[in-house]
Amino acid sequence: MKVDKFFVLLIVFIIILCLIIYWNFKKFESSVRQIGIPKFELPKGDFPFSGEAPKNKTEFISEDGKLKVEYTSDWLLADKEFLKNFNKDTTTSEDVKVLLFAQNVNIKTLDISFLLIQEIALEKIYSLEEFLEKIKNDAKEKGSEFEIIRWEINDNIGLLEVKYQTQNKPAIHEKIKIFLLGNRAYLVSVFTYDEVWNNIESKANEILNSAQLIQ
Repeated sequence: MKVDKFFVLLIVFIIILCLIIYWNFKKFESSVRQIGIPKFELPKGDFPFSGEAPKNKTEFISEDGKLKVEYTSDWLLADKEFLKNFNKDTTTSEDVKVLLFAQNVNIKTLDISFLLIQEIALEKIYSLEEFLEKIKNDAKEKGSEFEIIRWEINDNIGLLEVKYQTQNKPAIHEKIKIFLLGNRAYLVSVFTYDEVWNNIESKANEILNSAQLIQ
């Protein structure tokens, strides 16, 4: 089958662009240098370059069976080996485990967004207000300018929307759904550059609205 050179160049450009943007996120920079850039698993099924990929619903359930999140099949997941090495290499005062890391590229606009699901074993039991203060303080310690756009609390579930910028890098816009269960927290977040947030906001809201604890 003859392959159109334009599409080959487009794919190469997208891959390079993804790597550049990926390296802009400080949280992953130090670990990536040691364990390598992640491989992203392509969605199953046909991927028609002339149109959009099929967007079937995919369900993520945490290993402990307590968290469920739905996302469309056009998200590219970081391979399990990367997550294993990343979690092994990253140690903090609290046990932070990345359960899922994925990226989404809009072929038409080249807007890139990221999906991150984390599980955190906290040093102590926090209220949601205390946990927000902890997030803010952690951001300040990393030298980030941190702006809270939205903060909602409903029992043990919080919704946080923030904009932050570190060391003259482009501003990042992130929306996070937080679940607190005793001394354990689950964070589901979608983030991208602030300048393209409006283009992916509906996609982010769809994912975050689907995130729920399994009773």
